[in-house]
Amino acid sequence: MKRFNLLLTLAGLAALLFAMPGIASAGKVVEKATSGLKDTLKTNVRVISTGQGPVKSSGKLKVKVSVKVSRKAPKNLRKKPVKVTLRGTGSVVWSPRSNVSLRTRTVKVRPGRPLIAGVNLSPNGRAIVGDCGAPTFKVTASYRSGKKKKTAKTSRKLSPLKSLCDVPDGVDLSQAEKCDFIAGPGNACLAPFPNDYYTRADDSSETGRRLDLDPESTPKNTPTGEYPDGKHIDVTPLNQSDGFSPGPLLSVKIPGMDNEAAFTQSSIVSIREMSRTYEPSQPVVLIDADSGERQLIWAELDSNATTDEDRNLIIRPGKNLTNGHRYIVAIRNMKDSEGNAIEAPAGFRVYRDSDRTSNKTIEDRRAHFESIFKSLA
Repeated sequence: MKRFNLLLTLAGLAALLFAMPGIASAGKVVEKATSGLKDTLKTNVRVISTGQGPVKSSGKLKVKVSVKVSRKAPKNLRKKPVKVTLRGTGSVVWSPRSNVSLRTRTVKVRPGRPLIAGVNLSPNGRAIVGDCGAPTFKVTASYRSGKKKKTAKTSRKLSPLKSLCDVPDGVDLSQAEKCDFIAGPGNACLAPFPNDYYTRADDSSETGRRLDLDPESTPKNTPTGEYPDGKHIDVTPLNQSDGFSPGPLLSVKIPGMDNEAAFTQSSIVSIREMSRTYEPSQPVVLIDADSGERQLIWAELDSNATTDEDRNLIIRPGKNLTNGHRYIVAIRNMKDSEGNAIEAPAGFRVYRDSDRTSNKTIEDRRAHFESIFKSLA
């Protein structure tokens, strides 16, 4: 009996040993089948926002996310929500490099039930949809299929909001072919002066520039019998110069900055205390464009004007400037006689505030002003 039991035990052990390879083989088959299911999950993403206007108003880009799972997948996998992370970049013609323009958002999407998600714009995204030009958004959806990380991508160029490209109110371009428009209303044609606006490129000159004053841009002489409306000062000899005087009188009219009370409220450097030129908060500065060095100056209101409405702010260098150098005049934090801030003219704000337009006259000067702002930074 004992011998029989022993034989039975040995037989059972042998059966177990022979069965084990079969179990291992079955495990491999199951693993292979599971591996095959990893690619049965697919996510699609599509930008459904079409226009720049609605995206600007809402501050969100609408994205449609859908998930498909193969019918061969287990039932629980066909119903399980998939976690999808949305990210996005944006670009526009004036900033063609794609930068992060959407805030990251993670959503859960059930297979067969598409989800429309509003993805918040980042500061860069708000900038490109709030300015002239049709932005393009690129969206990436990241998810997992089994243990694999996968992505789905899409892009869309929005239809432009044309009103964003309009010339802002207050920018007068009616005489832009001969007069600079940045100084705003109340200024004479050549103001502010001197000004690179009234020069042209000339490789034959030592400075690379040549004065280019329009014959009708200069003031008129007193009317005479021959010229009852007066005659413009002849620009022919002036236009032979390759730059402006190194000892210039810098002049501009700023509405509100036309009386001594306003001059005092603004704390502008005067001839009595020229050392204030170098104060960090000094509202009027003259800077060498190449070195960034401030130049000694003093300022005053035009004493020859008969009324405040005709009075200009005049800025004078404390010593002659260097021949061949380029200089930048910057005016900031102007206040009226009651201490209220004086707003910069619209023609200047269009550059300072990066308010892009579809107007060629304005946009042809944008790069020039951006280089100035970079020098002042």
